[in-house]
Amino acid sequence: MSKIVFNPHWLALFVGIVVTSFSQVLLKRGVSAKKSIITSFANSQTIASYLLFAVVTVLNVYAMQEIQLRTMTAWAGASYVIVAAFSKVFLNERIDLPRVGGCLLILMGITVFSL
Repeated sequence: MSKIVFNPHWLALFVGIVVTSFSQVLLKRGVSAKKSIITSFANSQTIASYLLFAVVTVLNVYAMQEIQLRTMTAWAGASYVIVAAFSKVFLNERIDLPRVGGCLLILMGITVFSL
């Protein structure tokens, strides 16, 4: 039986993917109900979203110290799947069959790449 080894660089990558997805939804919520471009930028949800994107940048730089860029890029596709799930939960958006199919293709691509 192989031993599972904790790798903080991979943790940084996965946390970054989830935080990126959450930031996208937060940004959408922040700009959706605003009347002008200025109020879209100057609200707490939009500002929090950009701060989280800055945190993700730091996480990605840390992850890149040990993980190849091509691997990180492949795994970043998981954010599309997570955004779809988050948009259903937090924005009450409908997930139609083509989106489900696209998410499945992305997950299959990540799986094949990781073999």
